[in-house]
Amino acid sequence: MARRTARSLSLPSLLQSPEFVQLALAGVERELEETRARLVKLEAYAEHLRRGASASVASAAAKVAPEPAARRRKAAKRTRTNRLSDEARKALSERMRRRWAEYRAARETAGAQVTKAPKNAKNSKK
Repeated sequence: MARRTARSLSLPSLLQSPEFVQLALAGVERELEETRARLVKLEAYAEHLRRGASASVASAAAKVAPEPAARRRKAAKRTRTNRLSDEARKALSERMRRRWAEYRAARETAGAQVTKAPKNAKNSKK
């Protein structure tokens, strides 16, 4: 009697065998049970979070409608303006004028060799 080898069995006949179908169904059922168990745990955790100390913050945040992006950008721009006092802005302006004056002077004396502004110009005081 000839032994059946893996080559003699075709793939469709393996897929249609009752043993294979039973094993596949058992695997699917096991995965389904594990997924349901994970879902129950996640739902319990979500309920815990809803009831917890952060629930009041979350409910307050849920009641407030999120602002449109344009309004958030305008608010962010408003908070960024006027961070410098008038004196600080004037001092910064003077430092930048000095820096660029040094850069232009170095460029004229050295020709086209200097291509960048001096990096330590803000540290040099005149």
